[in-house]
Amino acid sequence: MWPEAARQHHQQRRLLPLRGDGRHQSCRALVRESALLPWAEELFEALDDLQPDEFADEVQRQLESGRAVRSPGAVTQLDATLERLAKRFEWGHVDEATYQAEWQRLQALRAEFTAAEASTEAPIVLDDTWWPGAPPTPRAAASC
Repeated sequence: MWPEAARQHHQQRRLLPLRGDGRHQSCRALVRESALLPWAEELFEALDDLQPDEFADEVQRQLESGRAVRSPGAVTQLDATLERLAKRFEWGHVDEATYQAEWQRLQALRAEFTAAEASTEAPIVLDDTWWPGAPPTPRAAASC
């Protein structure tokens, strides 16, 4: 790859990225960090402006509630696990006592998740400003 002297020279001048080092796909353009940082700060300020005013308060409230955050597909994942458990039992890979104990545990978790889904409010949702974007799209602004 690059000779060590060239790598040190490159790193001292904070040129990004170092092409050909195999760690990432570069845009084929070098950018000095001193030029990149103001752009990145402006980007993050623009993203902060898109954030709803109550977002930080809502994050803090949910953290303080102590409730575990589960993925929306948690019940579906448990159903798939129950199916796999049944197959393992049918194939004779687990004995009946183990099967029954695990089945009861997973059914209890499923009931808990289903009840939690029915009684909880919607999680934090950001509006779609960032994703659909009209020209110039935010993604185009973030890419090379």
